[in-house]
Amino acid sequence: MLKHIHSILIVDDDRNTIKLLEKVLQRKYRTLSALSGEEALRILARENISLLITDHCMPGMTGTELIRQSRTLNPSLICMLMTGKTDVDVFIDALTKSRALRVINKPWDPIKIMQDIQTALEKHEANVMNKESMTKLREATESLNRLARINQQE
Repeated sequence: MLKHIHSILIVDDDRNTIKLLEKVLQRKYRTLSALSGEEALRILARENISLLITDHCMPGMTGTELIRQSRTLNPSLICMLMTGKTDVDVFIDALTKSRALRVINKPWDPIKIMQDIQTALEKHEANVMNKESMTKLREATESLNRLARINQQE
């Protein structure tokens, strides 16, 4: 069960694919869209996006390139790659080098993609909670270390 309202950025050079995905997602999520990797990077620079769903084959920048560049703007971003190709190199690049959570084959099944997105957003929330917990733990450790130094000086 998700605790937050999430924003999903859909990137594809095919407007029909974007419209279909938006239709499936809009009931549960806030959706934004871009027709290119460059446009997506501009959106990512100004919006709080939880999940990036990008097509792989686009002019100018591939989906895996977009995912890698997106991580510099938002390291906690969860990414999924869509592709109509069955090229093993694309799958390996997406999952290993680009660290996409999942590769979605086109045409996609609306029920399956909703399950994949739910799982991805649950992972995002867990990652954010872990990061917040680590920050609080680090701050508490620093406070304890300061107190210990003060006590040693006395």
